[in-house]
Amino acid sequence: MSEATLGILKKAILLERRGKAFYSHVAQEAKTPSLREFFEGMAQEESQHEKILSEQFQAVQTTGHFTPGKTPHPNTDIAVSRVLTPEIGIRLAAAGFEAAAISASMAMEANAIAMYRQASLDATDPNEKELYEWLSEFEKGHYETLGKMDRALTEAAWNDADFWPF
Repeated sequence: MSEATLGILKKAILLERRGKAFYSHVAQEAKTPSLREFFEGMAQEESQHEKILSEQFQAVQTTGHFTPGKTPHPNTDIAVSRVLTPEIGIRLAAAGFEAAAISASMAMEANAIAMYRQASLDATDPNEKELYEWLSEFEKGHYETLGKMDRALTEAAWNDADFWPF
């Protein structure tokens, strides 16, 4: 494998490590137990991705090849309604930190999706391609869940401020 391949893996490991650190911090700062649990789960998933990528990095460095995937199915069915009850939505919209964290998380996930999609397109090893496609789909699930949360918070803020003209 090329140095470019190892470089992509290093970049991916760093991306997941930063995501884990960010989500862990948000979980610690979250005032709402359900939101804290949500971000703790996100941090655990990023940690799992980092572990998988690190194992692949070792395999590529040692053998020159990616190993066949041992990737669990992404949990894209995170119940936004469980995390964002109407009362929590209003508090989050007013509080700001958690809402800002959700917005920042969406940007991080969008960057991860783009990087993994491009890595998948550039991959020549079928196991490498499978890994990056899996990561892209996993991060897409995160992005979609965060998007639902962001839309709910936006609507709560607009409703709370009597923003609607009708």
